[in-house]
Amino acid sequence: MRRYAFEAFISHFLWCVFLFGFTEGFTLPLTVWLERFYQWDARWYGTMALDGHGFLPQTYVFPPLNGWVLGRMTDLAFFICGLVQERPSWGICFYIVSLLFGVTCFALANAILVWLAERRWKISRVRLWAFALANPMGYFALSAYSDMFFFALFTMTMLLLLWTSPRREQWGLVALTRKQESLARIGLTLLVFVSPWIRLTGFSFGIWILNRRREAIAAFVSLGIFLLYYWIRTDNPFFFLLAQKAFMMPDGGFFSGLVLASRILLALADGSAFAGGELLLYSINFGVLPLLSLSLSIYLLVWFVRRREYEWALVLFAMVVISHNQAFWRSTVRYTMPFFPLFFWMLWENYPTSKRTLIVRQITSGVLVALSLTLQVFYARLFHGGAWAF
Repeated sequence: MRRYAFEAFISHFLWCVFLFGFTEGFTLPLTVWLERFYQWDARWYGTMALDGHGFLPQTYVFPPLNGWVLGRMTDLAFFICGLVQERPSWGICFYIVSLLFGVTCFALANAILVWLAERRWKISRVRLWAFALANPMGYFALSAYSDMFFFALFTMTMLLLLWTSPRREQWGLVALTRKQESLARIGLTLLVFVSPWIRLTGFSFGIWILNRRREAIAAFVSLGIFLLYYWIRTDNPFFFLLAQKAFMMPDGGFFSGLVLASRILLALADGSAFAGGELLLYSINFGVLPLLSLSLSIYLLVWFVRRREYEWALVLFAMVVISHNQAFWRSTVRYTMPFFPLFFWMLWENYPTSKRTLIVRQITSGVLVALSLTLQVFYARLFHGGAWAF
């Protein structure tokens, strides 16, 4: 594991320098560069970190744990800075803490996925690190969004689930002693309970009740306490859904979102979206990419089922259903972030013996990595400039 930790540190440090350069990091003061990643939802998490969950009613849209964790870490950093030197503002401390915490979570999640995939699919680590770092949503590690925190917990949850699963041997995981397995199951239960307090898609882990995982009960217990929390705070246990109105979310569910995204895609197909740059970007953000992400997720779901990886298939299905249960697919691409490196696993399963097949796969994966990294840089620059990105 030390080797993976070292590789994770080096690769993510170089990745940070790479994005730093492409987002004007070498031409802007550091504090300005940091502040420009304080956009959109990051501002709400900053409000939650400083003033608490519910200080502004809009913050009830977001589960409270990410804001609370960032707030307490920022308080600690603010206190320590005051002991050793002239104290910076609380806001600057928050920007730095958010970046360090996000990158650390991103590195941890990627390291777990690389470690697992190398054992299960026999893919080289160099390719796996490239797949992980090219994640188009990776730039959110530089902001205060909850995605990286959830990504880290998701991969830890999958690791413990697989380690206590009958399919442990297929993933190259050594057998645990009885005490180790008990501790792993306790850890898994805690992760399943905590995850929904970071992202609502964390309730997806409850679907493992279908394959008789007792730890899945923690998701239902968490849901009960979650609704009780909102009932006590707002007199309405479903206020977090009603608060979506503050963000101009129209009424409707999956099929309403599918119809709207399809219409946006058709507008692009007939050329009407090319009237202006902003309209074209709107069509890509809310038509092309959401439908592409959904299609890839369905394909990955089928791929997992065919290989009897039901733990992955079930949670992917549940996350797709929860994240797409809205009339406007505004952030659904970002919600698939934990699965993005897995799309590349499909390309390299059963390492090819034919030289021609190998060359084709190498070229295909190289092009896809370059395209993914280009999307990451493009949207990082958009986000850094204040525009909506995913």
